[in-house]
Amino acid sequence: MVRGRTRSESVISLASTYPVNKRGEFRLALRAKSKALYLARQQNDPLLSAHCAAGIALAYDYADDPGRATFWANEALSYLGQAHPGPKDERPFCVKGIATKVLADSALRAGEPAKAVGYFDQALKAANVYTVLRPWVLLGLAHAMLVQNRFAEVTGYIRQARPLHDRRLEAIAERLLGELALRQGDTATARRRFTAAAQRARNLGDDDALAWAERGIAQADLAQNQLIPAADAYQNATAAADSLRGEFHTEEFRSSVFGSLQTIFD
Repeated sequence: MVRGRTRSESVISLASTYPVNKRGEFRLALRAKSKALYLARQQNDPLLSAHCAAGIALAYDYADDPGRATFWANEALSYLGQAHPGPKDERPFCVKGIATKVLADSALRAGEPAKAVGYFDQALKAANVYTVLRPWVLLGLAHAMLVQNRFAEVTGYIRQARPLHDRRLEAIAERLLGELALRQGDTATARRRFTAAAQRARNLGDDDALAWAERGIAQADLAQNQLIPAADAYQNATAAADSLRGEFHTEEFRSSVFGSLQTIFD
């Protein structure tokens, strides 16, 4: 334990959710959060356990492993149901917000956008207290609207999310706007948006975001019958995806990321 910290503070430090995950260090994230959960269980503290389980769920969510993400999100909510927090404790909102956002993401991946919206709405209520989560939830809602072709609501949720003070969020917003423009047939705007998203992803060193942004560029080029630039962008997409192999070694991760990108060549 770190000197000067209580045992609970050490657990919370290990369970801190976003910084490790945003760097894409999935194995490190899981190791830290699993250790935190072990310590929380030793203390017989369901609220700490819920906080840690939510962190594990989010790590798997970032790793595109919806099965494990859903399991741990539900575990977090189960622990939360056993907790007795104080009236000023914000951790229940943190747990509820993260867990329901993860469940929403999993529903989106399963092709159930209406179900996802229900979970996002729950996450948004929690994010009124746990405010760091709010822009992530709003962009998730924008994504859910996009796959349902509810275009006006896509831009509405992105406007609500802004101003975005996180570069990764800006990259996500740019990619969503690129997808929106592509669906609306504005390929020039789509390519511009995807290019901006790709540049942001490069600056962040986020290979996952880069892979999908480059895929968007390729789709925009194909729509304009620009076959050689499209092929180059697809190659960039698969190169970015391939660099993720060393970050998180599970069959689910390979099938979700590399399986999706493989459809480019089918």
